[in-house]
Amino acid sequence: AVEPIPLQMRAPIETVFPTKLKIIDGLFTIGEGQRLGLFAPAGAGKTTTVSIMANNMDADVVIFAMIGERAREVVEFLEGEIGPEVIKKSITIVSTSEANPLEKVRSGLVAVSIARHYMEQGKKVVLYFDSLTRFARAQAMLDGTPIKGGIPIGVSLALS
Repeated sequence: AVEPIPLQMRAPIETVFPTKLKIIDGLFTIGEGQRLGLFAPAGAGKTTTVSIMANNMDADVVIFAMIGERAREVVEFLEGEIGPEVIKKSITIVSTSEANPLEKVRSGLVAVSIARHYMEQGKKVVLYFDSLTRFARAQAMLDGTPIKGGIPIGVSLALS
């Protein structure tokens, strides 16, 4: 398991991390070291937004965690949406929709571990995790018995 960095040990966010998307940079400015979630229904443009950001952000390492996606969609995204300069500095972890829940969860944790490794080396790291929902569902399947609200405790721990 990947342990979250304790809040008191996290560096303060002081430097803007531009996305080159005016709407985000103007209204939802991102800082270096910040976590950001992009949640929307299917077909709303998340993939397009992520590809624009990935192709324009100044990062040393870009990690794509493709969890529970269709293999065809992964190939189309990487070959059709992501530019060659980003591919050169990227690492992709894929666990397709056909994978079992354990593989999906482990793939997500591997992606976070890789991101942490480069972050600890002082690199500017961007981790795109698609789909957090499918990761959480896989974790729920592994945990079994739900608690209040229908969510097993392990899901909350894994998402932290």
